[in-house]
Amino acid sequence: MMRFWKSKGVDGFRMDVITSISKDLEFPDNAIPYKTSNQHNVPRMHEFIHEMNQEVLTPLDMMSVGEAPAAKSTDAYLLVDPKREELDMVFTFEHMHIDREKGNINGRWALTEPDIISLKKIMSEWQLNLRNKGWNALYFENHHRGRVISRWGNDDNYRYESATAFATILHGMQGTPFIYQGEEIGMTNAKFELDEYIDVELRGNYEYFVEQQKTISKEDFLKAVHKVSRDNDRTPMHWDNSENGGFSEATPWFKVNPNYKDINVASDINSDKSVFRFYQKLIQLRHEENIILEGSYELLLPEHPHLFVYKRVLGNKTWLVGANLSEADQTITGIMLDNRVVKVSNYKKEKIESVLKPYESFIIETN
Repeated sequence: MMRFWKSKGVDGFRMDVITSISKDLEFPDNAIPYKTSNQHNVPRMHEFIHEMNQEVLTPLDMMSVGEAPAAKSTDAYLLVDPKREELDMVFTFEHMHIDREKGNINGRWALTEPDIISLKKIMSEWQLNLRNKGWNALYFENHHRGRVISRWGNDDNYRYESATAFATILHGMQGTPFIYQGEEIGMTNAKFELDEYIDVELRGNYEYFVEQQKTISKEDFLKAVHKVSRDNDRTPMHWDNSENGGFSEATPWFKVNPNYKDINVASDINSDKSVFRFYQKLIQLRHEENIILEGSYELLLPEHPHLFVYKRVLGNKTWLVGANLSEADQTITGIMLDNRVVKVSNYKKEKIESVLKPYESFIIETN
């Protein structure tokens, strides 16, 4: 199959739950019916992935990124260390659980306020523990996740600022950023009614938790759905303000988010606050500046509940990357911001002050 797609011009593969490629042939039942965790990292997993690498990925020069739900920063190198000849990158799920109540029987539907301290800790551990051992895959959104600005930001009063703040944090790190469709124009979650969603996971979990177990109310389940349902990222792409957002003249497979008339590609690229144009600046920086590719990483202000600030260093060049991930002004203390060259700022500033506005972000260089 892989050779077939290579012959069609495919350059690589995103491998769904690749850590389940080896199975426990006893096929034991799970203690919790809706879980599938007992089929991760079964003993022959590395053997099978290495064989795939040797037979197809390396000889045909193909890129690979694997979904590895159980991987931690301390063991991910077993999958991505070039010496082991397995995968190029893996997607971690670790940082996507910072707003989940630990130990709650309702799983992903039991939400709390996002823990930015944990987000910083987890993402920094992946930066440090994979350095010189493998390559990071960087993301906040994909087809399994709600829109990050609706989940952890403010998609109403600070939609542009939220979108660009999370983009800044991600694109300043070492690794390969993955941008999900619509993320680059600041698309948001859609707040549909329960019967309008079609995701099989959502429907199954509603039946299990709400109707059978009665461990969560319909109202609270719907609130969680509006934050983390997989269907939030699966609404059709907004190209313009025409019918169905320009996605199709036919009836789409899934409802279009009603805000497509305001949030779409055509309007964003012509806006003074264009998320797309900001992404272009970040991507241009990554192409032009080796410090992002090769520089060391150091987290600053690790215990601050709202500020995500880190340092990248390569030779005699130092960059600070920072964002205020809150709706209130936040003050940076203990970090010199004077005599810095602003590489990018989502508030379009020529100088970064110690007080950051809501969802303000920046990349600055020592002058």
